[in-house]
Amino acid sequence: MIDRERIERFIDSRRKEILIGCVALLSALVIILVALVAANSCSNKGARRRTAAFAANAIKPSELWMPSEPLPVPGIQRYRDPHPTWTVEEARKWYTVPDEKILGELRAASTAKINELLESIP
Repeated sequence: MIDRERIERFIDSRRKEILIGCVALLSALVIILVALVAANSCSNKGARRRTAAFAANAIKPSELWMPSEPLPVPGIQRYRDPHPTWTVEEARKWYTVPDEKILGELRAASTAKINELLESIP
């Protein structure tokens, strides 16, 4: 616990030192604040000078020339016509009949995910 009497005795016996420390801390903070404000105002003047120099050398938009696209850009295809049925060639190309090996791998992966999910339930 905090002993109030000891703190009061400490403050009473060292009143001058505490006052000098507080004044020194406050003056240090004021000096730092003044230095920051002075540094900020100096950097803004330099930025204004640089901006004016860059503006004098800037290229006007009327002088700026952009070359046309070197290659023709293809049009955007927003959608395609859906086919209600597959042809026999498309079916042979994209659909594979699952065999026992593929089904076994799928079953093992599914069982692992289910077990992981069931183990995480409290």
